[in-house]
Amino acid sequence: MAIFETLKDEHDLLRTQLAKLLDLPNSATVEKQEGLEELKKTLHSHTVAEEEIVYETLLPIEHLESEVREGIEEHRLSNQLLVELSTLDVTHAQWQAKVKALKDLLTHHLKEEEVELFAEGRKVFDKERLQELKELYLQKKEEASKEDLLVKETPMEAELQNN
Repeated sequence: MAIFETLKDEHDLLRTQLAKLLDLPNSATVEKQEGLEELKKTLHSHTVAEEEIVYETLLPIEHLESEVREGIEEHRLSNQLLVELSTLDVTHAQWQAKVKALKDLLTHHLKEEEVELFAEGRKVFDKERLQELKELYLQKKEEASKEDLLVKETPMEAELQNN
């Protein structure tokens, strides 16, 4: 299994986590908070590693630049929603609406990556490079899992904002 299959598996995990969060009854406050914490961990480590390893590799490819930049912006928006969710009590009326908005944003983002970006990436890189990217990605993801979960912006986003 190479990089894009690994990312697809993680996308499926994110979809499952979001669906479970939205399916919880209003009375399941502890489970909602625990589910949100799990989602934050998964999304943070995935986003940081994906940007640093995959996006950084794809950004210089001229016909992919726009799509990569859009992906970075969608990562920023999802992080912003997680920050907002973290400040709300799970019983707050807006909490469920923000989770639904996050699900909608990520559903669009994940599908776009899988259908467009991954397909192009498979054309650009050979099998060895795809495997190497997977190994680098998994290393970075492990490092990112030990970081502060909510940051104002990812390192790649900060760099692009300054350019």
